[in-house]
Amino acid sequence: MGPTFVQLSANSVPTGRPDVDIAGLQFDPTGLYGGHLILADCDANSDNRAAIYALLPNLTWQAISSLVTTPVRCYGDLTISPGGALGQSIYVTEKVTNTITTVAPNGTHSVWASGFVGIESISAASDGESLYVSDFNGVYRIRPTGNVPGPVLIAREPSLPGTQPFKTTDPIYSARLIWNAPIFFGNSDVVVTNAKGEDVPVSVSGSGSQFLLISFGTPLYTNTYTITVRDTVRSVTGSIQIDGDNNGISGGDAVIQMMHLCPSDVNNNGIVNSQDFFDFLTAFFTPELCSDFNGDGFANSQDFYDFHSAF
Repeated sequence: MGPTFVQLSANSVPTGRPDVDIAGLQFDPTGLYGGHLILADCDANSDNRAAIYALLPNLTWQAISSLVTTPVRCYGDLTISPGGALGQSIYVTEKVTNTITTVAPNGTHSVWASGFVGIESISAASDGESLYVSDFNGVYRIRPTGNVPGPVLIAREPSLPGTQPFKTTDPIYSARLIWNAPIFFGNSDVVVTNAKGEDVPVSVSGSGSQFLLISFGTPLYTNTYTITVRDTVRSVTGSIQIDGDNNGISGGDAVIQMMHLCPSDVNNNGIVNSQDFFDFLTAFFTPELCSDFNGDGFANSQDFYDFHSAF
C-alpha cells in the first residue's frame, strides 16, 4: 500500500485572500513563532500578494507579517534556524531583491545577505552555524560574520590508515602535521602525553608554514602518544584560530593519537607473550590470514624466522 495523502488546508485560505501559493514551509523549532507550521506565501496568479503565515492546529491562518504586493516582495523559500550563530529566526529567500531576509516574530524583515542572481532555495544547518542557499550560479554555504573556518589538519607523517599501530624495531622520534594553510605556533601550543597521561617533552618548528614538526624528547616506543594542538594556533593570514575539531568553524583543539607496538605484538594488546606466538602460528598455517611479518609481499619461512627473532 502506498503513502496516504491528506490535504490539511483544503479550500482554506487566510481571511481576505482569494488564493495562496506556498513557496516554503517548516515547523518552528524555536517556539518563538508559536511552534506552528510556518509558511511563506507569494501568490503569483490571483491577488499578487505575499506574507508569512503560521498554520494553526485548527487549520486557520495567523499572519506573522503584513501583506505586501509581489512587485515589492516575493518569497522563494523559507527555513528556520534553531539557534547557534544564526540565532532563532526565520530566514527567507526574497526574489525581488535577490536577498536573504530574516523575519522576526513581529514580522519585521531585515536583509541578511545580498548579491545573489536568481535566488531560490534555502536551508539552515541543524546546529544553526551555517545557511545553505542556491541561486542560478550554484549552491553556497554562508556563515554569520565572524563565524569563519580556520586552518584544518589534512595529513600527518608518519601515517597509517585509521587507528592502526606502528610496528617498527626503531622508535619514532618526531611527527609532522600538515595543515591546509600556513599557521603560527610555538612550543606552548602543543602538548603530548603518554599512555599514563604523563607529559612528554617536545619542541616544535616550522611556524609560519603549513608544516608543524614535533620532536619528541622521549621517543615513541611501545607506547601511545596523544598529541594536542591547542586552538591558540592561528592562521598566518587573518589570524584565525585553527579548526581543530574539523566542524567547519574556527576554534577547537586538534587531537591526534599515535600508537607504537613491538613488531611481535601480533594481537595488538600491548603485551608480548605466548599468545602472540600462537596467533602468529595460526596465521602462518592459515592461507586466508596474512603472516607476511617482514612486509616483503610473501608469507614464507623467512617471516617465521624474522618473527622468532623479534619474539
